[in-house]
Amino acid sequence: MKLVSRVYDPVTGITEEHYVEGTKVHIKRWQDIEENVELNKKMFNSVSSKSKEHLRKADGLVQMASIPLSAVENLKQTRGVDILTCTEGELKRLLNSSEFAKFRTAPGVL
Repeated sequence: MKLVSRVYDPVTGITEEHYVEGTKVHIKRWQDIEENVELNKKMFNSVSSKSKEHLRKADGLVQMASIPLSAVENLKQTRGVDILTCTEGELKRLLNSSEFAKFRTAPGVL
């Protein structure tokens, strides 16, 4: 396969590469999510799970997770789940699972 182009989007952090192999074109997309995961850990650990302090926001909103776009795309492709249109129950099950713990930014059960 021959790499013909590489495009990096600084806003999303997603890199896309285009390869040619004979008459076929292959597209590879990826995103380095380590920075996002580390920031999520810091946010999660900065809140005491007993204090409920993270629930006392002036506007009533609480950030409970930060999910990178590549994880959203992967979830849709591998499981057919679109977090933008799934039910609230499906989203809660995902975010409460150990598999998605690295995307949580606050303790507690949704």
